[in-house]
This record gives sequence, C-alpha cells and structure tokens, in this order.
Amino acid sequence: MLLIFIDGFGIEKPSRNNLISISKTRNLDFLVSNYETKILNTKKTSNENYFAIGTGDREMEKKDLINKEIDNLSFYKNKDLEKIFTEIKKERRTLNLVVLISDIGKESLMKHFYALYEFAIKKQIKKINIHIVLDGLDTKKDDAKEQIKEFKKQLFLLGKGEIMTIAGRFYAMDRYGYFDKIEEYYNALIFGECENTFISEQSYINKNYKEEIYDRDIKPAIKKDYKGLKKGDALIFCNFNNTFFQIRKAFEDEEFDNFYIKKDQNLKLYFLSDYESDNKNDPVLDYFSRNNKKCLVVGDTYNFTKLTYYLNGKKEEKPVNQDRILIPISKTKKYSYENTINTTVNRIIKESKNDEYDIYITSLGLVDFMENEKNNRKIINSIEYLDKKIKELIDTFLEKNEEIFIISALGRFENMSSFKVNRKTPLILIGEKYKKETNISSLNMLYTQDEYYDISEIYEVLCES
Repeated sequence: MLLIFIDGFGIEKPSRNNLISISKTRNLDFLVSNYETKILNTKKTSNENYFAIGTGDREMEKKDLINKEIDNLSFYKNKDLEKIFTEIKKERRTLNLVVLISDIGKESLMKHFYALYEFAIKKQIKKINIHIVLDGLDTKKDDAKEQIKEFKKQLFLLGKGEIMTIAGRFYAMDRYGYFDKIEEYYNALIFGECENTFISEQSYINKNYKEEIYDRDIKPAIKKDYKGLKKGDALIFCNFNNTFFQIRKAFEDEEFDNFYIKKDQNLKLYFLSDYESDNKNDPVLDYFSRNNKKCLVVGDTYNFTKLTYYLNGKKEEKPVNQDRILIPISKTKKYSYENTINTTVNRIIKESKNDEYDIYITSLGLVDFMENEKNNRKIINSIEYLDKKIKELIDTFLEKNEEIFIISALGRFENMSSFKVNRKTPLILIGEKYKKETNISSLNMLYTQDEYYDISEIYEVLCES
C-alpha cells in the first residue's frame, strides 16, 4: 500500500484565483475520473488533520462525546469515575453531585446527571447528596419551579438521592470575579454554613419569587441539618462546560486567597468538563506494526514531523517494524520544491523494488514550500510537476497490484484571494477494487459533489486495507 499526502489541494469552483483549476493536472484528473474519490471535511490545521487520520479521533464537543458514550454504555465503564465510586463505596463516604438544573445544552444536560446518578447506583453507593444550581440565564427567569417538580419525580424513581443545597448560578457559577458570591456558595456547599435554610425546595423558591428574586439570583440555601462535606467525600460537578472554573480555583489553586478555604479534606474531586474517553484508538502506525506490516516513512524536512509524530498519535517513539527516511531540504536559496520531490519519489521507487515493505507513506505537499510565494506562475509550475511525479509513483505501485491512497490534509491553492483555509479536500482511492466509471471528469469538478466524509474516517479505511 502507498499513502501519498498532497497538502495544498482543496476543492473549490474553478476561477482565476483557483490555481489548481488553472494548472494542467492530467494525471490527477485521470485518477479522479477512473477511481473512487471522496470529499473530506478537514480541520483547521494540517497537524490536527494528520492526528485525526492517524488515530480516528474526532475532536468532538465534550457534550457530544459524553452523549455518545452514554448511548453506547462505555460511559458506565469510565476508569476515572469508576475509581471514585469504588473508593467511596469502600470507605463508606458520600457522593455529592452538583448539577445545573437546565436542559438547554449550553452548559449542562440532565441526561449527563442521570447517567452519573445511575452509574453511582450501579456501583452500590449508599449515600448521594445533590446540590442543585438554578439557571435563569439560558432558561426563563422562573423556570425552576416546574423544573424542580420534574427533577424530584425522577429522583423518586431512581431512589437514594437527597437535595442538600440550592443556589442560583450567579453564586455557584460566577465568571466575573465576584468572589464574595462564590464564597457564599462555597461555605454552604463545603461547610454547611448558610444564613438561609429550607425544608421544602419548592417553598424556598416560591419565597424568593414573591420577593421578585428569580432563579439566577437566588441566594444559596442549605437543607436543615446539612453539615457540609466530610473528609474523603466525593464531589462531582456535572456541567460538561468548564463553567465552575472560579470555585474550582478554591479547590486547586495552592495560592488561592480570595476567601477562607478548608484544606486537607482529601476530597475526591471531579469535573465532568474534564471527561475523557477510555476508548481511544491506537495510532494507525501501531496498528500496522501489530499486524506485522512493515512500514517505510519517507518525508522531507517540512513534512517529516507530520508523518512521524502527528500521524503517530503524537507519540515520539517509533513503532516496531517501521523505518524512516528524512529527505533534507537544502538551506541555500537555490533549493526548490521540484528537487525535493524528485528526490523523495526516486527514493520510494528505489526502495519499492526490494519488496521489503508492506506500506509506504510519504508527503509531496506544497504548502510549506510555497507559504510565502507570491508568484502564482511558480506555484502552478510546482502543481504541474507534482502531477507528473505522482504518475511515476502510481505506475510503479499499480504494476505491483498495490492499493494507493492520495490525500490532501489541507486546502490552500484553490482560493488564493482569501487567507481562509478551505475545509474540503480530496481523497482518491486507487486500486482494482476502487476502479469505477464516474460522472466526475476531473479534479476541478469535485466541487459539484455534495457527499462529504470526516477526515478521521480515513483511519478505518487504512486499517481495513
């Protein structure tokens, strides 16, 4: 298998600013018209894209990652959470869950809280205290009255949990440096010290509404007889966004001096905004190695790190069964893209004659070479030279019945009038099983397609090849 990166090729409607459409790319056009070609949605930088290809990891929003893992049940096996639950069960401590009662999805989702709650029950946690934060910013100012009713119904069905504190988000989730507000909440949550108490959550909220104090601004209150957290308890903040960052400083900043804090509590502290998946793929280069595929990476000075570090899942160590060849770029003013690419292509062809390797990986990318080039004619010449050298590689490997993948991990030369990087790039799959008749006659017609693939999906394609 041969994997070729041609960074700089994005997909855009032909125009005078699209240097790819102006260039003569007969060989790439032939490949696009005869072999399966996909359009990739890429990320902002080439390093991100190489990492996504190498690991299959999508940079999912934390909310979406947690939702996905709840749905596929891997959430209930998360090592960080399982460790906390196992320890407090063994030590007979209390689990404290801080939850923003809001399902708008900007800061939190009730789905995440209920999943944590169910996880704790499955782990046979005996005591669960709940600390509710009222929204009133992303929700209506007085939604809490109805939200609390529904929330308590769910708690009744699940069992065990008891609401111990209430506070508006202005106190618990302040982000503007009002540490006097955070202090009030901290004292209620940690010490169980507060001027306001309640027996019924509903009554306390109604009392505030009568005084025209609504959800966001409701002062902290504690349930009668709540004595605060005990040494060794677990405290989990259930927002998927890092919106408890100010109170977090009181727990984690050793030089914190905005108000008195209780130290040496040995709390088992966890923020859901720190959630990480346990189900990460091994880098594709390790996958090749484990399957006894011998791999050769050939890259020039500009692209070598992308091929050996980011494609390797940001791992420095070289996988077993992998060899690397660095093609140095001359530091004189006379160096050219053509010379470097010619050397790279010739070296791969030479190495392939020995049939020592199962997989060859290289980059013929233009971007770094042409980053400051203002002469469009020189860029076009380089694009056309690349097209010519690709044919040499394709012919060599097709003679050996090898599969070939041509990938652009970043656009650039398809729109020279804009500094905005194009996020759509081509993936050409070449080989007998990918041969087909298409209605796309050239590289420049790809913009008419409306089916896109995330660049991370290449990981699965490479592993299956």
